[in-house]
Amino acid sequence: MTQIKHRSEITLVNMIRKFFLYINTIRYLKPIQIYGRIYSKIKSKVPKNYSAPKKLTPNLNFKTDFIQHDPWNNRNAILNGEFCFLNKRKYLSFPPKWNPEADLLWKFNLHYFHYLFLLNTDEKEKIIIDWIEKNPIGIGTSWHPYVISLRLVNWIREDFQNHAIIQSIYIQAEYLFRNLEFYHPANHYLENARALIFAGIAFNESREGKRWLQKGKEIYYKELPRQVLEDDCYFEKSPMYHNIILHGLLDLLNILNEEDEFYLFIKDYAEKMLQFANILSFSNGNIPLFNDSTHEIAASINSLNNYYSRICHSNEFAISSIRQFAKLSSSGYFICKKNEVELIADFGCLGPDLILAHAHADIFTYELYYKGLPFIIDTGVYEYKNGEMRDFCRSTKAHNTISIDGKDQAEIWGGFRIGKRYQPDNVELTETDSKKILSGEFMGWSKLIGDNLIHKRVFETAANYVKVIDEVNGKGKHLLESFIHLHPDVEIKADSSKIELKNGNEVLELEIVNGKYSIETGFFFPEFGKKIENKVIRLYSNRVPCKFQNSFKII
Repeated sequence: MTQIKHRSEITLVNMIRKFFLYINTIRYLKPIQIYGRIYSKIKSKVPKNYSAPKKLTPNLNFKTDFIQHDPWNNRNAILNGEFCFLNKRKYLSFPPKWNPEADLLWKFNLHYFHYLFLLNTDEKEKIIIDWIEKNPIGIGTSWHPYVISLRLVNWIREDFQNHAIIQSIYIQAEYLFRNLEFYHPANHYLENARALIFAGIAFNESREGKRWLQKGKEIYYKELPRQVLEDDCYFEKSPMYHNIILHGLLDLLNILNEEDEFYLFIKDYAEKMLQFANILSFSNGNIPLFNDSTHEIAASINSLNNYYSRICHSNEFAISSIRQFAKLSSSGYFICKKNEVELIADFGCLGPDLILAHAHADIFTYELYYKGLPFIIDTGVYEYKNGEMRDFCRSTKAHNTISIDGKDQAEIWGGFRIGKRYQPDNVELTETDSKKILSGEFMGWSKLIGDNLIHKRVFETAANYVKVIDEVNGKGKHLLESFIHLHPDVEIKADSSKIELKNGNEVLELEIVNGKYSIETGFFFPEFGKKIENKVIRLYSNRVPCKFQNSFKII
């Protein structure tokens, strides 16, 4: 009887906790995000008739070849029925089984058709006709608006002449037009708009095509000023999604008429985002894996630079990433590239409060490269599936910052949700001729835990070192942990206070001035589904106030 009562109490506590998680998440949303999701669910259940005119002559002109990007598949494997997404392979036959046992994102990728360019014309038509026959309108994963959006772009740019395929493209575009993700005012909505513009231009002679084109333009006119921040960083603050959205803008430049006013609007944002993408990239082409970012999903910065050059006949951005500079952007990214040391730190908020689906609890995290080699890295992302791995990758412990009592800087839950969240305060960059000092405070701990806990982090950068100073003030007894995640290629040679970090032939010396440390085993997730063992240096203390200080020195 006591056990039953105990279980009931636990259940009640969990229900109350879940209730407040929802409250703390929903209160940041706009009403349209709430009722829009409900409306879309109801609307999707109402049957509608979709048909295409018998005579359709799509026409899409483009200035140069599109970027084709599929990091996992090859033609022979696909023809043998082997499909690979997120680094997970499945044997589905050819054409494939369209609803295999797999995670949702894996199935999404199957229906995107990013791999279509690998096939010849007959093979393309065979797999697409099979898809049309086996995926009834509006039913299943394949008809999710985001999936339709990516598939439409991939199909339209192939310029098919097959009547059945052309009709399906038309029907999918009309379905998308009636089921836009206006309740997801972020990357999904922009992908909807890109697809409508592709379809609208391809079918511009039809009344529906003109409506699609107009709607796509309206979305971009409204959303880009809101979704691109003052410093030209994409507002979800994921370098991966920044490059994905940028890629979409470049696609539009490739098909839009240069005399169109909308072309100039898109070109302005594309150039500004491309400039920021170069600044935010390391000299070896890698992006920092902040928030939901991996190395393989978005096209590389070199590909994006080349694509822009081919479209606009300019190589203006080709050398941006190797300039020596240090700046603090309005999005909170501190970017310092000097003397072959590259430091990128995040001193900004988690992301847009109305949609933190791709945000991590990573305030004050950073990555550090030397001579183009990664030394200190972000953990990355293993999967989007809700569960232990997803929770860990979004946690504070998975980043190069401080965790208190093993807790996160925000209420991470549900795979893509965040409840309570707090911004850094008093962020300031001061400069002298010889060094730059970046500082900021995170007061959220005092709200999440109490005891007036405040974490202050300072970066000091000079010609031959990067110094990281952490101070935690407050009261009470608390476990303080500061994490330094090393790239798997980094070898460690340690003594009492100095640690030699070696990657290839390059060496940095890590000197720990304050704080005890241990060297532990961790994991690095540079791509979806890829798990690589690495080393993590953990500085720790059981007292408050506390000060950690460590320096990375060139030797």
